[in-house]
Amino acid sequence: MEITKAFTMKKNIILFSAIFILGSLASHAQDTLRNLSNTSARTIHSYSSGWGFYTGHNGNYTEEFAEKYYINGSRTLLGVVSEHTGVVANINNTSQFKAYTVNSNRLPGTLKASKNVPYGNIDLTGTPMITIFPTPATVSDSFYVSFNLTDYAHGGFEGDTIGLLYGVDGSRPSSDLAKFGRNVARHHSHGSPIWKDFYSQNFTPVATHFALFPILSASATGIEDFTTNEFSITKIFPNPFTESFTLQLKNNEVQRLTLFFYNDIGQMIKSQIIENNSTLTDGVQIDCQDLPSGKYIVLIKGEKSGIGTQLIKL
Repeated sequence: MEITKAFTMKKNIILFSAIFILGSLASHAQDTLRNLSNTSARTIHSYSSGWGFYTGHNGNYTEEFAEKYYINGSRTLLGVVSEHTGVVANINNTSQFKAYTVNSNRLPGTLKASKNVPYGNIDLTGTPMITIFPTPATVSDSFYVSFNLTDYAHGGFEGDTIGLLYGVDGSRPSSDLAKFGRNVARHHSHGSPIWKDFYSQNFTPVATHFALFPILSASATGIEDFTTNEFSITKIFPNPFTESFTLQLKNNEVQRLTLFFYNDIGQMIKSQIIENNSTLTDGVQIDCQDLPSGKYIVLIKGEKSGIGTQLIKL
């Protein structure tokens, strides 16, 4: 059985995950940050015999699902955007979002970053949710991001059936199918990890990309000379900050910018509008006294594009 839904996405999250443009990656954003188009319908398959989803809890005890991304050079990985469906009975059970290097066998290798997220904090409406890694990781050339349900094979997860959404069959083009390990699934084991190519080895021949997208920045603590076709950011300082930070821009062609602040479990907790005026080139101070100390992903959005980075409030 296949469940296909026109999952409604909040406008600001769509822009964040779909048009997240970072420096020299701007012309390659679709290849490096989003394998699955934001216009592609989302779906998930249930096993015809047995219980559970292809990319979720199931009777085969497939625990983890990963998507491979390619970049030019090295970048800092801040977190992931993901989309889910399903039901949760045990809100305190733990899932994980992870990042890996690519091994010589073209499957996930060394763990680079990880974040625990309780099942109760997973958005099951299909709306993209953001997960920030506690420590940013440097990734180079190619890497995986993954969603791990953790070890549900030994009980304590009864009633939990969570799935990771993906595009409809064919949303991954036929020209890409020869790339072994583009997306993979890990089966439960007590020894070395057992990873299988999702399309060719896992009895799930769906030509798709997972709704699992990396959030990249040029550096772990700030951005410099980031450009979209609407505006350029020359500096954000200081970072870390205490009560406020200063934003400097140039070549601004939009009437207003909107800043969205997301906490480490992907909740938008603050937004602020900046009207276009000459002070932006000199710097505009953003007051954040109302925010508690912690790490934040900040999306700076124009009319059609956005730039994101991690900021830390002390």
